[in-house]
Order: sequence, then C-alpha cells, then structure tokens
Amino acid sequence: MPDSVPIPIGSTTHTLHRRDIEAAASRLEPAHSSRALEAKWYALVGGGLHYVRPLIAAVTNETPKVDDARQALAALGFSVFCLADDDLLNNGIPWHRGY
Repeated sequence: MPDSVPIPIGSTTHTLHRRDIEAAASRLEPAHSSRALEAKWYALVGGGLHYVRPLIAAVTNETPKVDDARQALAALGFSVFCLADDDLLNNGIPWHRGY
C-alpha cells in the first residue's frame, strides 16, 4: 500500500499522504447516527467514520469529487463504506437496473 496517492481536484492534482489524512481525521468530528448522515461515502480512519469529501478537503482545502475521494482513500489503505438505503438494498444500483 502506498504512503501517498495523487488526487485531481479541479485543475490541480494534489498528493495525499496517509499521515495527513490521519491528522485531519483527528481534528474532524466523526460521522454519528445521532446527527443526520449527510453523505453516502465514509472512510474508517482511526476509530471514526468520516465523510470522504470533507476529510480530503481538510487536507487540500478543496473539495474533491466523491469517486476520486473514495478511490484515493481506498488506495491509501483506509476502509471505505457506502451508506445503503432501502432502495439500494432491495433493488441494487440504479444504473445496473437500466435507469
């Protein structure tokens, strides 16, 4: 697993380091079910689940696309999770169903 990975955000490519993600997570409040879960994609960093986009934004000062964020965090070895609602659990991914 690499210690750093590139991530494109807008017209800039940033280099994310695992240690910077861990440091950002220590400063951010983790996601919690007692508050509204605002996003679909989360990364497990340390003992907390963090929204992938704000986590990377805390390092780069720019907000990445969700796909780029989750792929970069996974490449750094963090576990990445998707919040599945009833429709996703019961019917699968919409574009796999043809709409």
